[in-house]
Amino acid sequence: MGTGSSPRMSLKTEVTAVEGSAKPAKQGRYRVLAELGQGGMANVYLAVACGSSGVNKLVVLKTMRLALARDPEFLEMFLNEARLAARLNHPHVVQTYEVDEHDGHHMIVMEYLDGEALSAIQTRSRKDGPPFPLAMQMRILADVLSGLHHAHELTDYDGTAISLVHRDVSPQNIFVTFDGQVKVLDFGIAKAAVGAPVETRSGVLKGKVRYMAPEQMAGERVDRRADIYAVGVMLWEAATRQKLWANHADVVVMHKVMGGATPSPREVVPDVPESIDRICKKAMALLRDDRYATAREFEKDLDEALATIGDVKPRAIGDFVSELFADVRRERKVLIESQLSKAS
Repeated sequence: MGTGSSPRMSLKTEVTAVEGSAKPAKQGRYRVLAELGQGGMANVYLAVACGSSGVNKLVVLKTMRLALARDPEFLEMFLNEARLAARLNHPHVVQTYEVDEHDGHHMIVMEYLDGEALSAIQTRSRKDGPPFPLAMQMRILADVLSGLHHAHELTDYDGTAISLVHRDVSPQNIFVTFDGQVKVLDFGIAKAAVGAPVETRSGVLKGKVRYMAPEQMAGERVDRRADIYAVGVMLWEAATRQKLWANHADVVVMHKVMGGATPSPREVVPDVPESIDRICKKAMALLRDDRYATAREFEKDLDEALATIGDVKPRAIGDFVSELFADVRRERKVLIESQLSKAS
């Protein structure tokens, strides 16, 4: 599993990465097994934590690039992410174990998750597998909202609201394990809403445009309702089984969204349940004041809609993903065991 600001790895890339790790490197007490991905600021690795009495544990290391670590601004950005990530403790948010530094290498140590990104599940289901049931996707999104609400409600040690906003909620940053756990990944560009700019130093908007709220596109300061909008887009796509703004250039998407031209699900697919259509309209309202005020409100409506069509247990989601990626799971298990054997 890759996490942080690195790109999600493809299945073939992961296999190549593990096979290509001829001699695992050490980072303190962590032995690197494979590179999972590279980002603009950090690299992400699968590693094993070497404990006492021969007890080993798979983890994910996000290691800042040495050249960038010499830049105080970039180092502060990385450490800010680490501090935020370490404060998040929720079943539906990827867990950060510790923040460490070894020989000048700053790294974030996170849990290893055995599963697939939601984007990969959607892609393989469309191409090779059985249809991805709407009820399963709704349950996944309800869990995502639960994790986001925890992040949005985060307070400082004195009780002051941090007003954390993820700002890049998308299928690439949602992970589903083979036993049906749902985790929100990648708080790498998360910011406290108060006083936080939404642009990079080069002036490029952060986040994926298709899931971006209008106010984020406009360069305004964002709050939790930008994340709510993004989950609304994912629900729209689950209900219609289509990509919103497919084959549209980013500049066209921005023009349509900011102009209030986003169609409702039932305008595209008339048999979408009315309850889902209503929820999408509210979550994706042009004006943030017209959206759900909190992720928990959104989650509650989604749970009520799920009750009418039949809720889904995590085990059923895990079984679906396991069967869909049975070949990948077998191959991954062999490769990881091989690398663990070499590391020992």
